[in-house]
Formats: sequence, structure tokens, C-alpha cells
Amino acid sequence: MMEKTLYHFALAIGITLASCVVPISQDAGFQKIQSGCLLFIHDPSERRELWSWCEGEKPQTFLKDVFGIQDYTISADGSELFYSQSNNLRGTDIWRLVVKTKRREKIHTCHEFSCTELNYNSTTGDLAFVEVGQPPSLILLNPQTREMKALPFYAVDLSFSPNGQFLVFWDKNANQIIILDVDGSLVWRADSQEGLIGEWAKDSSYILFSSNNYWGGIPGMNIYSLEMNSGNVELILDSANQQIEYYNPTFFQSNEYMLTAVRGSDIGYARQLWLLNLNGDVKRQITKDYNYDHSAFRLNGDDSKLIYQRFALNQADSQTELWVYDFQSDDFYMVAKNATDPRWFP
Repeated sequence: MMEKTLYHFALAIGITLASCVVPISQDAGFQKIQSGCLLFIHDPSERRELWSWCEGEKPQTFLKDVFGIQDYTISADGSELFYSQSNNLRGTDIWRLVVKTKRREKIHTCHEFSCTELNYNSTTGDLAFVEVGQPPSLILLNPQTREMKALPFYAVDLSFSPNGQFLVFWDKNANQIIILDVDGSLVWRADSQEGLIGEWAKDSSYILFSSNNYWGGIPGMNIYSLEMNSGNVELILDSANQQIEYYNPTFFQSNEYMLTAVRGSDIGYARQLWLLNLNGDVKRQITKDYNYDHSAFRLNGDDSKLIYQRFALNQADSQTELWVYDFQSDDFYMVAKNATDPRWFP
């Protein structure tokens, strides 16, 4: 089911929260970082530290002696970083780090609940995240005023549009892709599954997504484009009887190409990264190692490099690896082992 409508949620509430400001001194291990570098979570099963990597350098701890980081997000200009960290109540707290002044403050406590799926809207200054309580809620929090809205969604894969006007996510309770306006109004929704939301066009005019297709009883996935002004949905790529699944389709360089993770009965069930045109023609098979499943891919600002993580499916002791691919040189280089959740620093 696909639907375009407006609907205001009556559960929006306003709350003012207390905060504490904690300076992070230079000798405490705060590392400078510049545009084009990467952040990632190191040792995701144990210490969960936030590390950084810049080309030509070794990875290093970004925030020393800060452990238990569950999730993080970066402002569009790189001036602020928000992260959720485990607390002594077996839940999480959310912190705001101002990169220039090296100061951080606790802006929200989730008490005994986990807060994750952080995503920052640099246009409005709102932070979106999910509090996995009973029941789970999607939270829209203004870090400056501490005004907060709680909306009844169990949201994952959150992403604000580049212009800050829309928020897309998958609702685990409804099994739907949902798009909200910045005030919490429902703009559009469609039945789908987790992991099928794609990326926004750079001008926010379109968003890509996948949907299951059982052509002739054969499972596959189609890729669609949603035009935000009109609400029209266009079929971009029909899997027909190919039995191919497309995950997280992403516009590449223009709206004429897309990057996606693919798998299928004929090409293997470990997801590989392919570059396609909108007719479905394969322009480049970026990864071809079917011993590894590839995911969490992100393009840098000018679409010249790609960061992704991979995991060996048939190795019991396998650790997730982070790799960078250079489109111009066609080179690969490994950033780190035992690491997840990579993001480019803007």
C-alpha cells in the first residue's frame, strides 16, 4: 500500500531537560579531524569507542576514555557531533559535542532504555532518535531549547532530506516506509521491509527505495523513485524474473546512476556493491568477493570514494572490516578491522 496524506500526531509533547556541561581538554585525547576523514565505532562487541581515520594515516581514537558509544551523527558542516553512550542504568544518554570548543554536554537521558538511530537535521537544528522503551518512540529533540516531540513509531534507518524538510524511516511495527514533514506530519508511506530505504537526491527532489516483487511467483525486488513535490512513484528498475534483490539504492553523481547492494540466486547471497544506470545496466561491479557480505556503504561528498563494511559469512570468528574504494583509481584499501558504522566527516 502506498499513500500520500497529511496527519498531525496528537502525541507530540514538549519537555524541558536539564543538562551538564563537561569540558574535553586536549590532553584528554580529543583528536582534531578534517573534511574527508572518517569516523567509526571500534570494537563494537566490547569497548565501542569512536575512532577516526584520515587517508595516509593510521586509525586513532577520536574520543579517548569514552566507551559504550551506541550510535552517533554529525552535523552537515562538521561543527557538532551527537552520540548516545551507555549509562549505569543499562540504558543510554545522548551527548552533544561542539568540535571547535572541545566541549560536550548531556542533552538527554534515556534512563534504562536504549536510544539509537541518531540523525541530525542541520537546517532546523533538531535531533531525531529512537527511544526503545515500552512502547518505542521516535523522538524529535531541539538540543538548544530542549523542546521534544515523541511520536508513536518504532523507527529504523532514519534519514533527513538534504534540505531538512523531510524525515524518512522504516517503522518496524507497521512494516512501512514512512516520510514525515519536519513538524511531525505524515507525508507518505508504503508497505515495505527493513533495509530497503535508499538515499535522497542531493536536491531533495527524489528518494529511492526498494520493494518486494513476486513476478510469476519468483521473489525479487524492484527499485522505485518517489518525487517529493507531486508524490508520484515511478518504477525505476524492474527485477522481473531475475530473482535479484536490491538494497539501499543510492543516487551516484547524478540522478542517472545508482549504487546498490545486490544479491540473488544466480549471483550469490552475499551482498555485493554494483553501480547501475536507471535501466538496470551494470556499469561496474565494485565488489566480487562472494565470501563476504557488503553493507553500510556511504559515498563521500563528491562521490569520488566509497566507504563500506564487509563480513565473512562462513568464518565463525570473522570480524567486520571497513574498506574504502576509490572510483578514479579503482583501488581498495582497508581502514580497520573489528569496526562498524563508518561515516564521512563533512
